Amino acid sequence: MPALVIHGVDDPLVPVAGGADIARNIKGAWLLEVNGMGHDIPAELIDLFVANVCANCARAPALPGT
Repeated sequence: MPALVIHGVDDPLVPVAGGADIARNIKGAWLLEVNGMGHDIPAELIDLFVANVCANCARAPALPGT
C-alpha cells in the first residue's frame, strides 16, 4: 500500500531527518516536508494535507472484484 509521510520542517520534537528516514524505509513512500510547520497541524494547511492524502490514496491498487 502507498504511504505518505508528512513532516514539519520546523518540528521542535522530531527532527525532519526522522520523517525522511521513515519515508526512505517504506518502499515507494512519499515524503511531504512542510516549511513553517512544527509538531502541530495548522488549519491553514488542511487543504494541502487533503490534496496530498487524496493523491496518495489514488496510488493504491484496486482491490480484486471492485
